[in-house]
Amino acid sequence: MSEQDERNLREELMAAVDEKNYTNAVQKAEEMAAFYEEQGNNQKAREYWVQAARLFFEWSQSQREGRTHKNSAKSLIQAANIFGKLNIDAEAAQAVDLAAQDLALAGNEYLVWKQPMGASICYCTAAILFILVSQEEKTQ
Repeated sequence: MSEQDERNLREELMAAVDEKNYTNAVQKAEEMAAFYEEQGNNQKAREYWVQAARLFFEWSQSQREGRTHKNSAKSLIQAANIFGKLNIDAEAAQAVDLAAQDLALAGNEYLVWKQPMGASICYCTAAILFILVSQEEKTQ
């Protein structure tokens, strides 16, 4: 990737963030992180991985406001995966905890729609995530 390509990608990332186009913004942040990893600049790569994780957090808030709790949980798990790989355990645990809360809310929505199977899947997954977070807190 040339310097111009790098600059263009950075500008596309900033534009996507400004437009709140999270799909594109996360993709661009991950591309920037991968680019810097290839260059051997681990500090810069880490910055962009953290930015991607924070964008997933922001995206989840937007999804939560739109009452799409299941999608919010997915975004939070993506953020948790990135934070976990970067050994930022506190933020990873927070993302997992929020994902569990979102899944519990999604379970409530499934009950309103009279879909008990979907509700039970959401509740069971939320319970597993809550247990994982509590075990993580015990080890610290």
